[in-house]
Parts: sequence; C-alpha cells; structure tokens
Amino acid sequence: MVLFIVCALHVGDATSATAWLHSVGQQLEALSTTTRIPRRVELCQPQSIEPYLLCDRECYLQNIALCKEKIEAGDSYEICLTNRVRVPTQATDNAQLFETYLTLREINPAPYACYLKDEQCSILCSSPERFLKIDRRGQVEARPIKGTMPRDPDPERDAENKDRLRSDKRFFSENLMIVDLLRSDLSRSCVPGTVTVPDIMKVESYATVHQLVSTIRGDLQGSVSQCIARCFPGGSMTGAPKRRTLEIINDIEGEPRGVYSGAIGYLSINGTADLNIVIRTIVIDKDHAEIGVGGAITYLSDPQQEYDEMLLKAIAPFSAVAQLINVDVPRPSPVLAEDVAI
Repeated sequence: MVLFIVCALHVGDATSATAWLHSVGQQLEALSTTTRIPRRVELCQPQSIEPYLLCDRECYLQNIALCKEKIEAGDSYEICLTNRVRVPTQATDNAQLFETYLTLREINPAPYACYLKDEQCSILCSSPERFLKIDRRGQVEARPIKGTMPRDPDPERDAENKDRLRSDKRFFSENLMIVDLLRSDLSRSCVPGTVTVPDIMKVESYATVHQLVSTIRGDLQGSVSQCIARCFPGGSMTGAPKRRTLEIINDIEGEPRGVYSGAIGYLSINGTADLNIVIRTIVIDKDHAEIGVGGAITYLSDPQQEYDEMLLKAIAPFSAVAQLINVDVPRPSPVLAEDVAI
C-alpha cells in the first residue's frame, strides 16, 4: 500500500508546508504495522433491527400510504421515503470506532466508503453509490441506484433475484424516473446535446444486495461548484419532480435527515470532484448510533415489500454496529405516524 500526503500552500509558504508534511509522515511511520485479523461477523436478521426503528412498521406503512396518496393526486411521481435505526451505544474510544468501520467494510465492501470523525460525531460510511464525478476533461458523471434485491447463499435463488431485479416493472419505473431527473439536473450545467446515458438498468452485486444502477454523463459548462449546487441533493434520495417531492418528504418525515442522503467526497483545486451519496452509513455520537434507511415509493409500490427492502438495507450497517449496543440502555420508543407533522 502506498500513502500520499498532499498539502496545498500559498506561494512563499513552503517552510510551514514542509514542516507539516514531515510531522504527518512521522506520525504515519509511528503507527503500528501489526497485521489486523478480520473479524467474522454474522449478519443480523431483519427482525433484530425492528425494535430500534424510530418509525415502526405501522408508522412506516402509514407513511407509504401518505406517499401513494400524493402520487395519486399528481403531486409527485416518486417519493424517496426514509426511516432511521437508532441504537444506544456504550462509550466508544477511537480504536473501537475505527474497528467498527473496518468491520463495516468487511461486511459491505463498497467503492465510496469513508471514515470521518470530529468532536461531535463519527461517520462510518460504506456507500456503493456515486453522486457526481467531474474529471480533468470536464466530463460529469452521475450513477444513481434505484432497485434493490437481497443476495442469497443459494446460487440458483441468487440468480433468480438478479433476474427479478432486471425485469420487475416497479424497479424499472423507479430507476427510469431517477435517470430522467438526473438528465434534467445535468442538462442545467452541461453543454447542450452532450448529456447521454451510456449504461441503464445495470445490475451490480454487493455483499448483501443486488442493485440496479444507471450512468448519466455530460460535458461540463460552467463551474464545478455551480454544477454540484444545481444537482444537489442527489435525485436518487429525493424523487421526482425534485422540488415538490422535497416539500412532501419534509412534511412526512418531520425532521432533517442529517448527513444521511447527503454527499461526502472531495473538490480539488485542479477542477475535479468526486462525491458519493451517503447511504449504508452509521453516524455515532456519545450516546447513539444512527442508520438512515429507506426506498423509493411509486404508485406500483407494495407497502410490505417496501418495508422489507428498508430493513434489508439496514442489515450491513446494523450488523457492524451491534457490537457497540449497550443492552442496559432502554430501547428507543418508536415515532408513531400521528406524532409526525403532515
């Protein structure tokens, strides 16, 4: 493994930059080189997650019904409804937090994973989804995920799940609407006529799920920051049309999602950027670990299937954080639908 230490500096400020690079290099060299033995973590069952849902089954099914009412009334085509799993945790030190992150990566290897920590909280992310990438040539790429099926240890059933993901009309409509939304978002910041969809409805398989992924590209016209602002928040976590659907989500969910469904990544001084969508993520503060989960609701959605899909997406992060559960702390009371401002 090779590590690169990078420092941006003002002209004439080389002395302090060199000192910083030397200091960081010494700290890295002092780190233990002991080989870590991966932990074998059994994946939890969906029923293990249910006691920790802030919006329990009845609440979530009622929220799905509200989404379908809005869709039937013509207010939206697709509403990306979310829920939260909140787990009381024991006091954790830096080593425990990082060990939990490594466990999450082992359970759910993903290309846009990251670990962030400050004084208030720690973010343990194993996201498989790209929000936006902008390269040196000015090509913009979005890769929304819509459509999820579980993996199965039996190869034949696993293949059947993949086939269903490709052929199910509900998953097709979910993905197609988000592709159209992203085409619209990119067209606001790309050269006219350059927005294309080179891959549509492609199945990608991860440790616990199969996902339906599409790719939308265009040639940047204008600034990187302007493009990101025009596309934010990611359409795969909002629905379509975006503005009206965000208003509906705000009314139904009742409070901000936090970092979940936002974006983590980098913006470089060379004009490039790469940002993920914050899913499959654990946010840990001094008392609780929180996991955001959800799914896209369309007119064709089956409420029980949507509820099951929401739990499926929580399995990997919940299994990683289960080791931190403080069993002496009472489990949280669920938020009932009538307690949420509609």
